[in-house]
Amino acid sequence: MPRILAVVVLYFPSRPLEHIVESFKSHVDDILVVDNTQNNTGVAAALNLGLKKALEEHYDWCLTMDQDSFFEKGALEKLKNIAFEADEKVGMISPFHKTQKSEKNVRGTIDEVRFTMSSGCLVRINTIGYFEEKLFIDSVDTEYCLRLRKNGYKIIRVNDAVLDHELGTLKKNWLGFSTIVHPASRRYYITRNMLYIMSLYPEIRMFGIKELIKAFVLIVIAENDKPEKIKAFFRGFRDFREIKNAKL
Repeated sequence: MPRILAVVVLYFPSRPLEHIVESFKSHVDDILVVDNTQNNTGVAAALNLGLKKALEEHYDWCLTMDQDSFFEKGALEKLKNIAFEADEKVGMISPFHKTQKSEKNVRGTIDEVRFTMSSGCLVRINTIGYFEEKLFIDSVDTEYCLRLRKNGYKIIRVNDAVLDHELGTLKKNWLGFSTIVHPASRRYYITRNMLYIMSLYPEIRMFGIKELIKAFVLIVIAENDKPEKIKAFFRGFRDFREIKNAKL
């Protein structure tokens, strides 16, 4: 029987650990908890601790979880059933991420996708190595997915395996619609890292350009702390080449 190690990343969690792991603890063989609260090494480095442990101890899959997600009833069993029967070119199996802004779920179907959020995913061990630690946070999962596909692996999403996932703070603005609001520090990483992966994977450049334009427009017309966020946005443009050339 294939074995699964879960790695859950914490950063000032708002719920007790026993609640965070409740939806998956009985469906995995072991759990590694990485608490970044006191010494934040970044989400990529935290996930890599799980991948390294899984590789060293001969697990087959790593379940990557964050503190703001939980599986709906039966969801993880569905992911496991797909994973245990999947061919070796399936590198990652994703649930359907039900977020504050998610589109309507089409239940009962399995889709191949370009990329997905890492929380709730089963990652096949010993495929392309580790998550890119110099990204620190934001686009870590996107880069890993694009690298999987570049190396011939598939990413599939099981639409009737639902993971409830909070993306951030949802606020209604003066224009009458709601958006996910990020602090200036996250705006920096979102911009910098999107530019970085656009430089590596030309197939997502148009997608990335649209996302950056949309983010900037929302900052200008709908968010608070505009000066700080605009500065952070352009610092991201300034610094992305620095991480592209950096060697860890």
